[in-house]
Amino acid sequence: MKSRIFARFCLFFSITALMTLFLACQLIPTTEIQSSTSSIPITTSNSQTSSSVTEQNLFPSIHVNTSGVLIDSKEIYTDCKISISGTINEYVLDQVSGGIRIRGHSTSNFEKTPYRIRFEERTQPLGLGSGPSRSWILLADYVDLSMMRNYISYKLANDLLRKSFSSEAEFVELYINGVHKGIYLLVEQTQVGTYRVNLDETGIDDPLVVDTGFLLELETDFGRRNAEGYHMVDWFEVPGYTNMDIEFSWQNMANYPLSNEVGFYVIKSDAKSLAQIQFIQNYMVSVYNAIYLTKTFEAINALVDIESAVDMYLMQLISNDFDYNYSSNYIYKDAGGKLVFGPPWDHDLAYGNHGSNTGYDTLHLFHLLYQLSTYEWFQTLIIQRWAEITAKDNNLIEAMKESIILHTSLYNQRFSTNHNLWIGTRRTDGWHTIYIKANSQIEAANYLLQWIDNRVDWIESQFSNWTK
Repeated sequence: MKSRIFARFCLFFSITALMTLFLACQLIPTTEIQSSTSSIPITTSNSQTSSSVTEQNLFPSIHVNTSGVLIDSKEIYTDCKISISGTINEYVLDQVSGGIRIRGHSTSNFEKTPYRIRFEERTQPLGLGSGPSRSWILLADYVDLSMMRNYISYKLANDLLRKSFSSEAEFVELYINGVHKGIYLLVEQTQVGTYRVNLDETGIDDPLVVDTGFLLELETDFGRRNAEGYHMVDWFEVPGYTNMDIEFSWQNMANYPLSNEVGFYVIKSDAKSLAQIQFIQNYMVSVYNAIYLTKTFEAINALVDIESAVDMYLMQLISNDFDYNYSSNYIYKDAGGKLVFGPPWDHDLAYGNHGSNTGYDTLHLFHLLYQLSTYEWFQTLIIQRWAEITAKDNNLIEAMKESIILHTSLYNQRFSTNHNLWIGTRRTDGWHTIYIKANSQIEAANYLLQWIDNRVDWIESQFSNWTK
């Protein structure tokens, strides 16, 4: 742990020095994505030699060797050897056994493929997370030309969320069988585990033990839901709230932005007996009744971890992910515990990056969190927490923006190489219509910064309306 902290201190010191060098260099004005956006001070040096020793030596590379075997399945892992270089000696790996497969839903339709890697033995690559695990994710971030949305979301989550697990993340260069695939984001898999969502699953194999650990994902798309398995085996609805007659998918999601009618829950933990599923289904009915009918702090607090609801509401309010209330909304309940909102996941279409969701003044929220936000007692808690996370000495929004500027300036050549590597695959049809285009990563980062500023102003105007 001490060596990890020391390494990150050294990297921070070197980055600070490099940033000073950047600001001292002759600067190139940035190009704005939209004429309405104001200028943001992300710049890049004219010099082509600004890639320092620090950047070269402390930017990790992951090499995956499948001996030429294609990686073409979402279910079956391809055997491989995994090596990690470009980092401190403690985190270097050499030809470690594991497997790799394709992951993702819509993101797997693009040419830059996201992957899930599984080490043969528990591993903690680059010291990420709280401890070693087998499964890790390589996010391609293909639809986010800034490459920063998922990264800053995990940064925000780790500072904001007081109860829920949240992944750590690190940029890496990926090579598969010697072929450069560009920059990826290495993150932790959302799953039950000692160092992930740590649930007490004692008695999980005993059908008589019903109040065990549950990790659930809201999955409204009927096609995706059915692909997960069977009703009351792998997923369940909430009687009295879910409308089983709605065949909900991405084509009609705009009709149900905050609706509870499309709420199905896929069981992502190992609790699978009918008695266990009936228990968590009944628990969720009680949660819905408390939130939608009783509405009081006392009734909801008896079933829901309120702090986690407050924090996740703000997380979703800030990022405004188009996928909220559609997919990738996780909640969990430990044995004998309350319902916790989180972990956060999948923010590449957030922060104004969806063709149908560029506005900074729209709402995309998990329906339970939205309903909570209509109550004055919850609004009071939200405003109090907002004041804490935007305080002058602990402003999490400013920390996100600083991270965007820092990484874009420091790694501008690497981001540019990644951008150019995939620019020829960009089109204007099909899935390529869902994300915002840009001429460069730096242009996309400027757009992201301006969107965040506009969003914060809008959020504060909404809070002012609450207090009137």
